[in-house]
Amino acid sequence: YKAVFLQLEDKPIKYQFMVSVLVEYIRSLSQYSVPVEHFLYELVINLLVRHNRYYQLHQFLQYHVVNDSKHVVSCARPGRRAGKRCPWPCRYWRC
Repeated sequence: YKAVFLQLEDKPIKYQFMVSVLVEYIRSLSQYSVPVEHFLYELVINLLVRHNRYYQLHQFLQYHVVNDSKHVVSCARPGRRAGKRCPWPCRYWRC
């Protein structure tokens, strides 16, 4: 996993393509009941947050494309750690 996806993160590839590939990979793992490693979710989240695609990430969480967990929430809310106002819908997390 890490040898393929983390190497691509720094390449000049459109982030939309990377997100699409990662989501499809996560979907196929889930389809065959293979446990999905947290770093794959983290990679998707980091790509979306880096490009200010909060609504898309919100949809991924809402429709369980990205499974929510404490680890996922901690990497999905970088503004909270920096003392900024969070961009998330507050019905999911207390701001």
